[in-house]
Amino acid sequence: MMGMFDWVACDYEIEKDDIVNSYKFQTKNLDKLLDTYIITDGGALERDGFQEIYEGILHFYAVIDGWWHEYETYFVGGYLMSLKKIHEYNLGDKNAQ
Repeated sequence: MMGMFDWVACDYEIEKDDIVNSYKFQTKNLDKLLDTYIITDGGALERDGFQEIYEGILHFYAVIDGWWHEYETYFVGGYLMSLKKIHEYNLGDKNAQ
C-alpha cells in the first residue's frame, strides 16, 4: 500500500535550475491529504491561497531525470528561515547514497 503525502511547489528559487524549480515535490511532513503547498517567492508557506503557520522542519523530495533531489527547510511562523539540499544522486549509480 502506498503511503499518503502532500505536494510542495516552489515559487521560491531553490536551485539555479529552471527544471528543478518547476517540479512539484512530495512530503510526508504535512497533513498527507494530497494537498498542494506552495513556498512563495517571499518564503511564506501557503495552501489554497492562505498562509499556513507551520513551525519546524519540512523535507521534500522528487526524482528528476533519474536523479534523487531532497531538501530540508525550516519554517518559523509560516516563513522559510533556511533551505538546504541534503541529497542529490543518480538513481542508476549503485555506489550512490
